[in-house]
Amino acid sequence: GNTMNAIETHSTFDGPDGKGVVHSGWKFVVKRGTILKMNETEEWQEKLKMKNTPEMVFGQNSFTATHFASGVSISFNAFDALSLVDHSITLPKVAASQKWIASKTDQLEGMGVYQYDWSYTSTYKGSISRNIEESTEKKAGEDIGVAKSSPKDKIDLEKLMRKDPIIFFDEIHLYEDELDDNGVSVMSVRFRVMPTCFLILLRFWLRIDHVLFKVLDTRIYHEFGTDFVLRESKWKESPYDSIAKMIPSDQHQKFTDPNFVYDMLSQKKCEMERISLS
Repeated sequence: GNTMNAIETHSTFDGPDGKGVVHSGWKFVVKRGTILKMNETEEWQEKLKMKNTPEMVFGQNSFTATHFASGVSISFNAFDALSLVDHSITLPKVAASQKWIASKTDQLEGMGVYQYDWSYTSTYKGSISRNIEESTEKKAGEDIGVAKSSPKDKIDLEKLMRKDPIIFFDEIHLYEDELDDNGVSVMSVRFRVMPTCFLILLRFWLRIDHVLFKVLDTRIYHEFGTDFVLRESKWKESPYDSIAKMIPSDQHQKFTDPNFVYDMLSQKKCEMERISLS
């Protein structure tokens, strides 16, 4: 149908169960709330088997996109994101944060490595479920109905550049840590729903001052009427110095913005997958 009709056919809601829209056979819902309190933080640390959690965990924030016909639901929340922080990863010693790391962790004897990932780097790409009786409990990283994509699958950037009306958009943070003023670690999700498609960007952004920049992006894209959703994951990372060298020092304050450094970062990995709706 034409664009005007498409806009008229969506319905919006806002209540205790979140705010959102229903459009083209999908329901999009955002929920937001306060950061975890002390007792909640302790509960989460126990459940997640983590010694530490980020300073700000937005435990009540979530975004969910549900496809009515297939029961496929794609959602984003802090608990699942933190469950995919890999504690076996040991971060290298770095002069700038030497004292800070020592204060944070028990140093392993003579190894020069540390016992937990204080950067809270997570391989989370969203939580996918199908509304069917699942006999076994599913872990956050296990996705049902996700397959390698075909070579011609790509996110239609031209379509996204058009000035199509936006039916619904928002941004929420899942967790954030200032790394004791040595940088920042943030997991956030933003999305927009347009008359003919939607795009979700889940971004993990890590800046450790004088050490490194890292962006883990997951873009989830769907054209209404097709029977699959595309999920593209990108890992970009560069040593701090290699970027700092390219930029005059009076511009270094812009390093706090991931979009400023994004194009300069080396791409380490990119993969495209299809989530089936049939």
